[in-house]
Amino acid sequence: MEEIKFSKRELLENYKTSNIGVQLVNNNVSILFITDSKNIGLPENVIELYDFRKKPEISTKGIARCSLFSLLQQMVDDKSLNVNEETIVQVCAPTPTDRNRGRLLKIYEQIGFTQTNSNPNTPELKSSVRNLIETLEKQCEMTGGGEYIKTKSRKRRKTKINKKKGKQTRRKKRR
Repeated sequence: MEEIKFSKRELLENYKTSNIGVQLVNNNVSILFITDSKNIGLPENVIELYDFRKKPEISTKGIARCSLFSLLQQMVDDKSLNVNEETIVQVCAPTPTDRNRGRLLKIYEQIGFTQTNSNPNTPELKSSVRNLIETLEKQCEMTGGGEYIKTKSRKRRKTKINKKKGKQTRRKKRR
């Protein structure tokens, strides 16, 4: 699958947390996680992906996946949420908007979920946060900053990869 470039800042626009969960509702996507497992009767280290879809008027391919990727990373970084890489993400009864359940299940499998029950009428999908992040990382490329690479002097220098020339260039310090 081809990598898609997005700005992490733009993808996380309107990121909000509450005592029940995390939501990302903006012009592109609607993603809702229920992180308060006690209220929905789930084990402690399980969160539920309650809503995951791009807005109907958006034609940009991969924006929902890359938004999910950025949101999962943000949730792991936000220590107040008690979400870590070992947390299990569960999707109960995913409902396709176009009535094509097979296509929807294929999308969830490409994202990194596995079907845990064999009933095709009420599929249950699960994955760890780590597995989802690793799978989605291969599909999304975040822009906005260079990569850090190790140099001979054992210091880290911020570099930028010049896509046209295929070379790494160092950013000059301002004086």
